[in-house]
Amino acid sequence: MSEFKTRTSMTRGQLLLSVSVVAMGLVSYGRQAEAQVAGCDFDTATGTYTCAGDLGEPLVLDKSGADVNVIVEPSANFPGNGTAIRVTGSTVKIDALPGSKLNGTINATAVTDTPGSDPVIDINVDGAILGGEVLNSAIRAAAAAGDIRIVTGDGEIRSNSPGASAIAVTRRADVEILQPNTLDLSIEKPVAITRTGDVSITTGSGNVIGGDHAINVDNRGYQTKTSRGGRIAIETGSGQLAASKYGIQTYTTGGSVDITVGTGGIGYQGGDQVPTVARSAEPEDVEIAVPEGTMKYGILNRPGQGSSRDNYGAETVTITVVEGSNITAATGIRSNGASHDIEISGDIVARPGSRAPTYSGPYGILVGKNIPAFSNSGSEAKVAELPTADGTNTIRITQSGSVDASQGIAAIVSLQNASDITVAGRVVGSDIEAGAAIAIIDDRRDLTLPANRVELQSGYDITGNVYVSGPRTDDVLALGGDGDLSFDIGKIGGDYEGLLVSPKPVGEDFSNEINLQTVPAEPLALNDMVMITPEEGTSEQFFGFDAFEKIGSGTATLTGSSKLIDNLTVREGTVKLDKTLANRMAIDLIGGRLTGAGGFGSLIARSGTVVSPGSGTGIGTLTSTSNVTFEAGSTFAVNLRADGTSDLIDVGDAARISNAATLAVTAAAGDYNGDDLAWTVLVADEGVDGTFGTVTDNLVDVDFKDVYDGSSVVLTATVAEAAPGGGAGPAPAAPGASDKTNGPASGASAGFSGLKFSDAMANLPTVGSGAVEGTPSTRNVATSEFISTKSEPAGMSGLTDIDMSTFFSTFAEKSDVEDAGGLSGYDVQSTGIAAGVSFYNSLGDAASYQVNLGLGYSQTNVDTAEGAADSDDLHFGLSGSYAQGALRLSGALGYSASEFDLSRRVGAAVATATTDVKTVSGLVEASYDVAPQMGLTSGARLAPLVRLRGYQATVDGYSETGAGLQNLNVAELDSDAVYAGIGLRYGAVYDALGTTLRPSVTMVYDTMISGEDTNAIGTITGVEGAFDTSVKSGADDLLSLDMNMTYEIEDAVEGFVNLGGSVGDDVNALRAGVGLTIRF
Repeated sequence: MSEFKTRTSMTRGQLLLSVSVVAMGLVSYGRQAEAQVAGCDFDTATGTYTCAGDLGEPLVLDKSGADVNVIVEPSANFPGNGTAIRVTGSTVKIDALPGSKLNGTINATAVTDTPGSDPVIDINVDGAILGGEVLNSAIRAAAAAGDIRIVTGDGEIRSNSPGASAIAVTRRADVEILQPNTLDLSIEKPVAITRTGDVSITTGSGNVIGGDHAINVDNRGYQTKTSRGGRIAIETGSGQLAASKYGIQTYTTGGSVDITVGTGGIGYQGGDQVPTVARSAEPEDVEIAVPEGTMKYGILNRPGQGSSRDNYGAETVTITVVEGSNITAATGIRSNGASHDIEISGDIVARPGSRAPTYSGPYGILVGKNIPAFSNSGSEAKVAELPTADGTNTIRITQSGSVDASQGIAAIVSLQNASDITVAGRVVGSDIEAGAAIAIIDDRRDLTLPANRVELQSGYDITGNVYVSGPRTDDVLALGGDGDLSFDIGKIGGDYEGLLVSPKPVGEDFSNEINLQTVPAEPLALNDMVMITPEEGTSEQFFGFDAFEKIGSGTATLTGSSKLIDNLTVREGTVKLDKTLANRMAIDLIGGRLTGAGGFGSLIARSGTVVSPGSGTGIGTLTSTSNVTFEAGSTFAVNLRADGTSDLIDVGDAARISNAATLAVTAAAGDYNGDDLAWTVLVADEGVDGTFGTVTDNLVDVDFKDVYDGSSVVLTATVAEAAPGGGAGPAPAAPGASDKTNGPASGASAGFSGLKFSDAMANLPTVGSGAVEGTPSTRNVATSEFISTKSEPAGMSGLTDIDMSTFFSTFAEKSDVEDAGGLSGYDVQSTGIAAGVSFYNSLGDAASYQVNLGLGYSQTNVDTAEGAADSDDLHFGLSGSYAQGALRLSGALGYSASEFDLSRRVGAAVATATTDVKTVSGLVEASYDVAPQMGLTSGARLAPLVRLRGYQATVDGYSETGAGLQNLNVAELDSDAVYAGIGLRYGAVYDALGTTLRPSVTMVYDTMISGEDTNAIGTITGVEGAFDTSVKSGADDLLSLDMNMTYEIEDAVEGFVNLGGSVGDDVNALRAGVGLTIRF
């Protein structure tokens, strides 16, 4: 029987159904008949039911041979017995428009054996739904075949039934298809379908709250032995999913499952706390509180019933938990599938339920091909029943993600398939004996399948054990990613001996006692594998791994010591040993770089790799207990100093060196003229076989030669003689010994000079008009820190509404940048003049504006430790201000062009160069006068202010002359800094013996919000490598105090003076300026 007939009796609804069936043959009276059945308008042209206003009955239709379209208007009110819409059709499309509210459920059934490319059920709910009676879902869709699509918006979707779902999709065996060309409902025909179709569910900003489930999808097909599932795609939005047991539950056999959990997350809705909602004549919003608690599963992907090779759930499962999302449940994710791809950027919290028995957990993530069929026993009989595990469980915990099972058993458990787990975020396991942060439990016997691997990346934070068990001998622990990380090799243990996690079948009740959720581990490893129990007090955390790898471009620093680790394969990036001791560790340097200081077993450096003891330019020693081999194309890079110290590799066995390998020397600056200078860079207890084919160094005036005595490699140095005619002065200094900061300092100083000119333009006096001498006429005039009150000169009145004046000023500033943080300091002095014209206009209503145009010239002098940079600077500036009552806005923009003469000492020589610098500088400021509110006297101004100021300077590339082989070629460089400031300005107006004085004081705290140290990249012609020299672009934080005075000289002429200073971290400055304005 059809679902409708099994659920209805001879009620008014059945009578209405009978009328609808008869109406199918009455086309000419279709509109009237449908209107009587549904209480909704029916459009015969489009076949669409439109429901609006008060409806006497729910919309109940059984049109198995026709398509059904329903539109629910915002005014529609279904006050029935819990069902708002129940329709059956060949296809069903329902649109609940924005603002609609249904006090009842939507139940859609599609019956077709020939589904097309469009969904057979298409439900769009932009409004809200409050579900109905027991076991009624708020939205329910059923179809044996064809695609199903459900979309919800910003309205809440709720089911009041403890046993139901907010959204439910099913492939039902009792969804049957009528024989064609008949109206006899008693004649039915089941249809065999080989693929069910796809299911797509998308939720929006509204919450989706169910009884047992928020979303429940069964896509297995009604003939599970022959029908295969399609794709299940679920994407949630900013609204929360909540239920008492399951957030999202899916069933499938074959097909795929794709789930994205949005920022709303998945949480608990207590079944006994679901509110009872009385029906009303009008739809209404009902707030449902989501209490603190724990559901059983946040996401549960089930297989079909039973445990067989072919019944394992989805072919592929993809789950994404976005940043900002949260899943809190006894088990966050439990999923069956042939392969998994899971990415966690949000948070998963696993914790036991407070009022119900725990089901299979608590786990953060539990995945496998068929979890109910899993067994720790590893018996041949049991293994024979398992599906072939040839897929991969890929799990990524990003830097923003976390999985917390501190109150449970394990954070991540991966079964049966190959496991590929990457951790860059936080993973917390239980501290019970059988607990784990990550557990890989592998029953696979086919060793040709991929190995298990766990990769740690920058930002990883793991609390609890990480173990892999099974018969394989190639499971990998990798350090990867593009960022830097540190790892204590003492955390690597042997094969785990103890209790292993034992997942229970879904639905099996058991006690909350943690020890009842585990079983003793029976041997899963090969008979000859050594089982090691962690010793008390040790830091061992990673168990069962057979291979240790470094991948990715980042740097992995290894610390600690280990007697267990016996291999390290470096494929990419850098491995730095930090006093590491691992005498059994055989390092295979396939790619990347090995640096630092520490001990290991053996080393093979392959083509393209670099072995560099020490850190940076520091000196260090690498020690091996066995052989060290440099293959063709590899490089041994050593640092050395003029005092005879150098990097060293101390080989406990033999050293083998290919003639196609390179010895690269980086020498610090110094005097290499000593007759007895020599550096031992490699020693081998069992001898050295072979020599480096090439020796390179970074010094143009020193040649290094490698010498072999059978058991060591020693470097000697020969200093080049001075060029003819060079005199008998001291030997030229090595590149790197001379001061190279004048280049980057020229960029920073140009920025200082340009910014000073912009400040001068921004602080010009306001011209103003209309106030008599000594008496500020309005509060508008008092909005500037410099106020001019001169009346118009005779003969000029009435010619124009805009006042014009010229200005002349001088400015000077001295800045000292101290040595700090490994960066050299420098001193900057700048003096200059500026002149221009100002235009002022009063707009009425206490509003005015002023625009200033100016030109300037300055000279800048920079002194460094052994160099200088002197420039002539031309400036062009535009500034302005706008005042409206107590508010004042001002700003300035400047462009500067500078020509720098550079010089620096290089030994006895002086290297010189000329370069051009272009600078853009600017300032914007807003202040607000609160003097009236503070009760200050007329003419006073007390104004809090905020400002942004900064510069950007570009220095053209240049080449030095005068230092011979040690002349530098410097590439184009940039210097920039942007400061945000907050401060206070006080100003007043005084009459002293008939002269109007307008002093002001400004204090501002600035902090750098953008900008890096200014650095220059220099090279020497014909020499490999480059010199990177940096200076500070300015103080990170700066406190400034400026005092200004404007005073009248005579009618239409005013003078102004300013004096200020700044103090900051490693930067101090003093500045001053004087000038006058002449008003026409």
